[in-house]
Amino acid sequence: MTVRDWIEQAARGLSHCGIVSERLEAACLLARALERDRAWLAAHPDEEIRCSGAENLLARRLNREPLAYILGEREFFGRTFEVGPEVLIPRQETEVLVEAALDMQPPRPQRIADLGTGSGCLAITLALEMPEAEVWAADISPGALETARRNARRHRVDIRPHAGDLFNALPEDVRFDLVVSNPPYIAEGEIDQPEVRDWEPPLALYSEEDGCGHYRRIAREAPERLAPEGSLLLEVGDGRFEQVLRIFALEGWHLADFRRDLEGLPRAVVFRRG
Repeated sequence: MTVRDWIEQAARGLSHCGIVSERLEAACLLARALERDRAWLAAHPDEEIRCSGAENLLARRLNREPLAYILGEREFFGRTFEVGPEVLIPRQETEVLVEAALDMQPPRPQRIADLGTGSGCLAITLALEMPEAEVWAADISPGALETARRNARRHRVDIRPHAGDLFNALPEDVRFDLVVSNPPYIAEGEIDQPEVRDWEPPLALYSEEDGCGHYRRIAREAPERLAPEGSLLLEVGDGRFEQVLRIFALEGWHLADFRRDLEGLPRAVVFRRG
């Protein structure tokens, strides 16, 4: 079978399962199995291949395992991060949080905490883009924290990983100029997409109290953990913007800034006290 034939056949199977971008995904799977890149595939469409490994990868994708988990990596803010079932797959819309942090007016944050760091994509990106800052990373999942450590080594950057739930992971005597988080913000039963519902870690997806339990905790606990004039920078889920504003207003926070994602939805919010 040629490269072209395999991709066309795999793409038909993926499309039949309801997977979009089927040709791109088929090419990604074959490239990984052959240990080549997609440019090589495009340049060698008539190359004969014998690769049972590609069939194994295809079977996993047909079972709706996320492509990022099969490939073992995902790009975020122009860098490649290791991912696996123990961490949430980084999304492009989360890059808006990095842009908001980089646009903060002087003085730039010197001590940053990332709550629920997962793969470490936020903490590591901020550490790379703001090398003057000291970045702490917290996660309740030991597997996620180990992935973040490996990603930090991969990108040759220092972060301070701590195990625990939100602020409980961090020393009580440390105050932060910026706390950033993409917390769980989904209520049980809200997800239909099998790649997310059946594969991504529930700890990183679901929050109690109609999906806003983590927001309420952060709003209550953050005042004692921020330095004077410190800020919170949070991702908000689709349709939760107004609800999150009310939660933080009740705890004495005001909205200092918000950013929309590429679809025009409010995605990143910056809160300050007073």
